[in-house]
Amino acid sequence: MKSFSLLLTFGLSTVLANNFEFFTQSYYQGCKKVIDVTPDRCVYIGTFDSAIFNGDAADKVIMYTGRHCDGRSEERDLAKSGAPGNNMLDYGTKFRSVKYVKGHHHHQECGCGCGGDGWE
Repeated sequence: MKSFSLLLTFGLSTVLANNFEFFTQSYYQGCKKVIDVTPDRCVYIGTFDSAIFNGDAADKVIMYTGRHCDGRSEERDLAKSGAPGNNMLDYGTKFRSVKYVKGHHHHQECGCGCGGDGWE
């Protein structure tokens, strides 16, 4: 029974890893590439039109048109949507590289001089 529990735990941790799925065509069609991403590292994917980003709601993914996380960029807040279905329709372009940002926080406007008083 212990080996089954260990296997189940290992299996779940593998499923819950930061495996992102990328597709050459819209709505998760075409060639598929699965990549285990590392936070704060640029990953060259190749041209993709849709993707499924698995991560926590506090995370975000920045998609870039350039090969080295350069060029035009668009952010995806995983709390709102982690599965862009048609980049051409939504952004007018396909993307080539991504950067995964773990646990970002939204900053609220305080209206009281938030700049240099310790607020990040």
